[in-house]
Amino acid sequence: MKHTNICIIRPTYYDRSAMLQLSLEYQKEADNSDKFETYIFVDPHNEHGIVSDYDKVITDEYKRTDWSKNSGKYSWYDSVKYVFDNTNYDYILSIEDDVLISKDYLRMCEQLALHDLALSKDDNILYFHIGAWEKPKGNPNKIVRSVASSRSILINRKKFEIVKKWVEEQKNIIDNDHMMKDVLGNYKMTTIAPETNRHAHIGIYGWSAANVQCDNRGQKSLFDKPLTHEEMYSLLKENCLSGSKLLKLNQNKNADYFWDFDPNIEFTKLEYEL
Repeated sequence: MKHTNICIIRPTYYDRSAMLQLSLEYQKEADNSDKFETYIFVDPHNEHGIVSDYDKVITDEYKRTDWSKNSGKYSWYDSVKYVFDNTNYDYILSIEDDVLISKDYLRMCEQLALHDLALSKDDNILYFHIGAWEKPKGNPNKIVRSVASSRSILINRKKFEIVKKWVEEQKNIIDNDHMMKDVLGNYKMTTIAPETNRHAHIGIYGWSAANVQCDNRGQKSLFDKPLTHEEMYSLLKENCLSGSKLLKLNQNKNADYFWDFDPNIEFTKLEYEL
């Protein structure tokens, strides 16, 4: 039976269908994944529209919305607002399309939101996120104060109103990461996160499923030819748990972006060090 007060949303970018496919596979492998309704929002390319490869990935088991124009820097905000405006969910868990989650992550979100009520008890906590950009380490049970992160956000309806108020008052939002930092700073709020990171990052910058981004960051400079959805998926599947292998595939050689990841992390009882 599906949850009635918490759901998952998946904002996507126009050229990352292979990343989304792998990310959804890891979501399905997570504990209690069958209890979550999942909403997927697809961004079109500004010139080429919706990439057809998404039809291979987004099956009838998901609730799909195709944006009529590229949502860009507002993709997270627009998706969360749409679901809160059109459903009765109290909590929304967003997961970016280039994130692989641990097997215990959804169960952790259930415990934190529905049982421990961690976001409701403290007005200074804006949201819960999936953890730092680093190889998982530390106490798998511990929840700690943290800073802004957008990889995966659990937020409730009341706290989203704070974000909504900020967005409506601003004239120039750079992107979601800057928006969250600004909201946290303006309202003097914090986030919380697991001390042990619960995700892998598989975002290989410059990839383009439809060969529509062939500038100096594009896939031609990475692979000398356009890659099909299937070729990209196979490459990701083979290398996704190794930070060093992902780094070799990435044009942006920032070692902080990738790390070795074992999804078989398990918490027993959450411990709050806030």
